[in-house]
Amino acid sequence: MTGARLHQVYGMTESSGILSIDPVAGGGAAGAVGINPPWMRLEVRRREPDGSLREAAPTDEIGVVVAQGPHVSPGYRNTAHDTGVLTDRTLVTGDLGYRDGAGNLVVAGRVKDLIIRSGHNIDPAMIEDAMVSHPAVAMAAAVGQPDAYAGELPVVYLALRPDTSTSVEELHEHAHATIAERPAWPREIYVLDALPMTSVGKLFKPDLRVDATRRLVENLLTERLGDRLLGPPEVDVSMGGPRGMRVSVTVPDDELATEVEPLLSAHLFETLVVVTPVAATDAST
Repeated sequence: MTGARLHQVYGMTESSGILSIDPVAGGGAAGAVGINPPWMRLEVRRREPDGSLREAAPTDEIGVVVAQGPHVSPGYRNTAHDTGVLTDRTLVTGDLGYRDGAGNLVVAGRVKDLIIRSGHNIDPAMIEDAMVSHPAVAMAAAVGQPDAYAGELPVVYLALRPDTSTSVEELHEHAHATIAERPAWPREIYVLDALPMTSVGKLFKPDLRVDATRRLVENLLTERLGDRLLGPPEVDVSMGGPRGMRVSVTVPDDELATEVEPLLSAHLFETLVVVTPVAATDAST
């Protein structure tokens, strides 16, 4: 469109800007971000289910991008932020990627976006690419929904194209037909008017993780406790805390509180149960 050759650059502030770039004298590769400069070491390392990093991954295998060299920052002003990110001029980028056959780096997503189902790493892009191939789907975002047994289960949020319609059942059938890995089949499909975006037009998945967790907790409490809640369950979910997600549930009495806690304790999120007694109703009104 521009009539000019474009060269992709991949980098971040912690690496003084550049981690890799399409060679100026080369043609580049579609979807790739080129090779790293000679003064640095750039690896794609295998990631274990516990989050630890091991040896370099072979060609075409997705792993975590790690950079090392004099261009890497020695650390943050607040050293508490260094843990797991910056150590001895080594930067764990938090990005997923792989090397193609020509040695180019391809960025595949963020580590936090990985959905880990019973130790099985699921790339959300696999689900999203499959879902947007449906003629009615404009955008897709897959995230992990907490599960007491598997840790996480994949769910996908969709926004449909204008003047189109489809059913959730049809979308599930499409997912089963187009997603090769059965563990990656979305457990739930949620259709929204629009997906949450950042100010620069990128999908904002934290909001979707919060929504997926809230839906799970509300459904679980409604199924198990029913009318004893005296109305819809009061659930507040936010990102943060030592487990990455905080869930607060408000119940009307201590007896319900003792039932809610074990229902949620098997999940990976942090749980707080708040007891707020319902005010007595005036019999004369």
